[in-house]
Amino acid sequence: MIAFDPGLQLRNSTEDARWNDTDLWIASVALGSNLALGDVNAITAGRRAPTQGQYEVLAAALNEHFAALGQDHPVPTWHGVPRATGTPRSPRNVP
Repeated sequence: MIAFDPGLQLRNSTEDARWNDTDLWIASVALGSNLALGDVNAITAGRRAPTQGQYEVLAAALNEHFAALGQDHPVPTWHGVPRATGTPRSPRNVP
């Protein structure tokens, strides 16, 4: 079994979305995140790993973008499980 790497997942998904860090940051703030742009830069550059809460809000931002494009929710949850359509994220996971 391959270990789930949340930072790599976010980096790859951001590239798949054709977003830059600013796009991801704006989308995460729109969901209520208090992440700074520098935090997003560090996470997507692989300089530091996201916390579970940071990962969940960034993944949710990406999934909303993908859903708007008709791609369902391809970014898995922290535990590596694909998020079902319409599954809410827990408010405690939003930094």
